[in-house]
Amino acid sequence: MLRFFLLLLFPVFAGAQTVGLHLVSGHASGGLNNVNPGIYARFDNGVTVGAYRNSYSRNSVYLGYTAETSATHRLSLAVTVGAITGYQREEWVGTCLDGHVTTGTETCYLGRGGKVSALFVPSFAYRSGDYAMRFGLIPNATAKSIRAVHLMVERHF
Repeated sequence: MLRFFLLLLFPVFAGAQTVGLHLVSGHASGGLNNVNPGIYARFDNGVTVGAYRNSYSRNSVYLGYTAETSATHRLSLAVTVGAITGYQREEWVGTCLDGHVTTGTETCYLGRGGKVSALFVPSFAYRSGDYAMRFGLIPNATAKSIRAVHLMVERHF
């Protein structure tokens, strides 16, 4: 039934092997949007496409490739790489457009999306039948630490 409604709303999902919902994030620093509703689809060939409301309360759209392997019967590990909109940045001292006041040279985010950034998200999923809870580990810009943990639920067809 879920697939039927998704196909009516989003015909691009017709060939999807997995359809998921973006839900919430927990961030290492405060002041960010933790509610990140969205939807995504992963096809048999690994191509992944999705859209969600990001941590800066902007709309993000992404296209990438997901490689996944089973660690156990219920646990799988994956990494998604690709391109995403909504995270463009420019550095300066002062007040950012979102009202945040910098104390030195910090990154301020501009605009409403559009500019494309690299996407790199390792994740793991706990499966129960055709359903799974997936946890994305969002790295910081230097990829040396985790900036956020993002929760998704998905259905495998």
